Amino acid sequence: MNNIDFEELNDEEFHKIFEEFDKKMDAFLEKEDFYNRYIAYFIAEEYKEKLLPKISLDTMIISALNSIEVVRTSKDKIKEHLKNKYKLELIDEDNLTFKELWEVLFLWGDIYVLVNKL
Repeated sequence: MNNIDFEELNDEEFHKIFEEFDKKMDAFLEKEDFYNRYIAYFIAEEYKEKLLPKISLDTMIISALNSIEVVRTSKDKIKEHLKNKYKLELIDEDNLTFKELWEVLFLWGDIYVLVNKL
């Protein structure tokens, strides 16, 4: 199990762990250009549908970002992405327990050859 017991961490350990995590998330968002692509799509769709208000670009960006908060998510789709892309099968939703879907096919020196169990 990879869940963290936060009660066992001191403040320094907590901040170090989450600083690294935040860097990874920022790198992902930057690489995928998620926010910029979404905001551009949001503005373009409002323009095409003739719904674009006469407001500043900054206000429109805030509006687009706020809309992300209300977009519906699908647990089934999230589980599907976890399983297919990240090779994690969710075993217990309440405790976020996962089963890794990789297995070692063989060991060649220091190199592990992994195969997808799917």
